[in-house]
Amino acid sequence: MKCGYCGEENVAEESYCAECGMVLGKEYKIAQPASPVKMNATEEIECPNPNCRHVNPSGTSFCTLCGTDLLQYRSGIPIELKGEVKAKLVLPDNNVITLNHDTRLISRIDFDKTVPAENIKYISRRHARITYEKGEYFIEDLNTANGTALNDVEIGDSGKKILKDGDTVGFGGVITATFKDQ
Repeated sequence: MKCGYCGEENVAEESYCAECGMVLGKEYKIAQPASPVKMNATEEIECPNPNCRHVNPSGTSFCTLCGTDLLQYRSGIPIELKGEVKAKLVLPDNNVITLNHDTRLISRIDFDKTVPAENIKYISRRHARITYEKGEYFIEDLNTANGTALNDVEIGDSGKKILKDGDTVGFGGVITATFKDQ
């Protein structure tokens, strides 16, 4: 199946693109930039996440440190959201992880200011994925060593689980966030 975001061919049974991580079987509306961005094929890509700014090798789809999706930044073409998506994960210190795209990768960089340095290692660089499909949010663990829990139940490799307003989500056994669907 061809990815509607990056064009990569994927195995028909897959739900997410192996190249960019976007949901398969969905067309993404792409907004053209005012002037095309030309990038050298050997140019390194700095992560746009202000908490990371890691320099990644050319051709990398996700930041190798924090997991941020680099494709939209490499191409210079931002994703234009279909409809307004408003949800968030509220951390114990009241900081929030915004969910303003159809797909959001949750990684250790999201918690670096909240989780003590000695515990951040328990959260993976690519820990969980939250998707918005047909008006509902879903979460899935990305085969992590320390797991993801939904309402204190490990979800492991059981696939996508629906998120409801007020649900608690645990990451790596070191932090729990509350899902808020605004």
